[in-house]
Parts: sequence; structure tokens; C-alpha cells
Amino acid sequence: MGRFYNLSKEIGDEARDRIIREIQELDHVNRVWYSEEPVGLCIFADDDAYTNVMNRTVNICSRDGAGAELSFGGYVQEDGSLVLF
Repeated sequence: MGRFYNLSKEIGDEARDRIIREIQELDHVNRVWYSEEPVGLCIFADDDAYTNVMNRTVNICSRDGAGAELSFGGYVQEDGSLVLF
């Protein structure tokens, strides 16, 4: 099961593409994509690596998303459906 993280604001296409590319390059990340509704990131990573992956992702979004902040929003099932809180 993956995790969904809300973004504090919408980001432009170029910033979104940079963020996705950089997160995909992180160790232990299996899949990542941008969700437009609700606005956020869906990330699948190794279970024991989420803390490290998210620490890096927060920094990436802050920098490349021009100050976009992340908050945990729920889970992503294997079929891509969201289980939000």
C-alpha cells in the first residue's frame, strides 16, 4: 500500500515534472505520481524507507514546488484508488 500526501498548493507543470522525476530517482521509491484531485503526491516505497523518502520529498517540494508543503492525507491502494482521512 502506498501513501498519499496533500500539497498545500497547486504547482505548475514544469515544477511537477521536476518533483516527480527527482522523487523517482530516490532509493527505495517504487512508484510516484501527481494527483490533480485531490492535489497531492501518491508514493509507493519500501515499507521501511518511508521516513527517509518523505524527508527528502519534503525538501524537494519546498524547493522545486516554490514552497509547497506536504501533509499526510491517507493511503493509496495498488489499483491507485485513495483511502483518505
